[in-house]
Amino acid sequence: VTSDKAGDSKLGRIQVMPAFNYLKSLNDENSYIAAGFMGGFVQSSFDPSGLTFNDQFQNGQFNSNNATAQTFKNTNHTYFDAAAGISYSGMIGYGTKFYVGGAMYHFNKPKVSFFDDELRLKPRTVINAGLNIPTGDVNNFYIYGDYIVQGGNKQALMGMMYSLILGDYVEDDKVSISFGTFYRWGDAIVPVTKLEYHRLSIGLSYDANISKLSAASQYRGGFELTASFKSFLNIRNSSRDKVKCPVQF
Repeated sequence: VTSDKAGDSKLGRIQVMPAFNYLKSLNDENSYIAAGFMGGFVQSSFDPSGLTFNDQFQNGQFNSNNATAQTFKNTNHTYFDAAAGISYSGMIGYGTKFYVGGAMYHFNKPKVSFFDDELRLKPRTVINAGLNIPTGDVNNFYIYGDYIVQGGNKQALMGMMYSLILGDYVEDDKVSISFGTFYRWGDAIVPVTKLEYHRLSIGLSYDANISKLSAASQYRGGFELTASFKSFLNIRNSSRDKVKCPVQF
């Protein structure tokens, strides 16, 4: 479940997108292949009262008392969205784990316009990979990479993090702190820190803008806070311990 709102129009989007996946261990028990599907509803809305229009200006000056001829029949729109993907993960040498995967979002090309036209969301293809390299008994080094294509747009993201386990290590129930930096190609540098306390993870990041807009943004960006709780709907059964996540990021 995600929610965001931005701009003078308070353009908002609420997504309820449950995800399902199936993980299959291969012959060597250190390699896995996984397939997943995510689908749900997205509700978009905006508030036109915060917007200004050309016909509200007189002699170059804006006057809020001037009525606008702009009308909006619909300020809310709900649509169904879906995504699917597949990944392969395994181990290299002693203790170095990896994964590589791909997914396609919006493959159903949902109609996203507030108006009566056929503006549809183009499919987005994502390829990602990562390494988990142990550098000691209680620390790990992580490397990530993502490449995204949607329509005529492309985006590359890469980064690394260092994680230190605090106290006694217990599988799936540890206390650790991680920090690192990501780089979104031609757009931003993103320092990240994350605290993992047993099954709760809290992360904080900041986008420092370095694109052509940096002259106006003064390299400023935005904070992002994330939180996750593992094993919330854990199903206890005899086969639970037979399937492990080989790359625990």
